[in-house]
Amino acid sequence: MKRIIIEYDHVLETPEMAVSRVLEIVKSGQVSTAYVKGYQCPHYCWVTTFKDNVRVLVREKKRLMAADSFLILPPTTE
Repeated sequence: MKRIIIEYDHVLETPEMAVSRVLEIVKSGQVSTAYVKGYQCPHYCWVTTFKDNVRVLVREKKRLMAADSFLILPPTTE
């Protein structure tokens, strides 16, 4: 069974918003190719930036059957 892991700042982001961001990425189907131990592995887009400058990063897989792990970063202030 596949798993999805979502890491987010619970002060700046609600669970519902975190799930909706990841769902948008999954629905858009932006899949690239990663290489895990020399084998091709479908991988969601490495970094997605939303209109509010929140970025969602996809962590690199260590095993072919590893969970898809998403990290939601707060907007950067420059």
